[in-house]
Amino acid sequence: MWITNKKPLSMKGLAAFIALSLSMGIAQAKDDFSDLYGVWQWKETGIEVNVGVCGYNPDKICAIIVKGDNKGNYVLRSIYKEDNKVIGKMIHPIDGRSYDAVIKMTKDNTVNISGCAAGKTNCQDSVWNRIKK
Repeated sequence: MWITNKKPLSMKGLAAFIALSLSMGIAQAKDDFSDLYGVWQWKETGIEVNVGVCGYNPDKICAIIVKGDNKGNYVLRSIYKEDNKVIGKMIHPIDGRSYDAVIKMTKDNTVNISGCAAGKTNCQDSVWNRIKK
């Protein structure tokens, strides 16, 4: 549908155009992280996390502990995706410290996570293995 000056767009038509535009943008934003959606096991801790859309914001992903200590707590909140990496904030489930994290998919069912505390100190690497999509 092209908007031209030949015929004014009605309010109903404008509303439909906006709704279509927004839904296309949201669908695309959701696809940005869809390769990470699912349940993952944090190899080093044994906990399981569910990765999905963060609340009502399709531009962000979160990981919530679904099995293990601190069940129901968030361990990841994304900030943005760059190429095949997700940049975000992690909360370590054992020490409770916050880390700046880079999450990178290495295989279809494996991600590597690198994180450092403030000042690039106490850096750690972790591996998550997918349990189910």
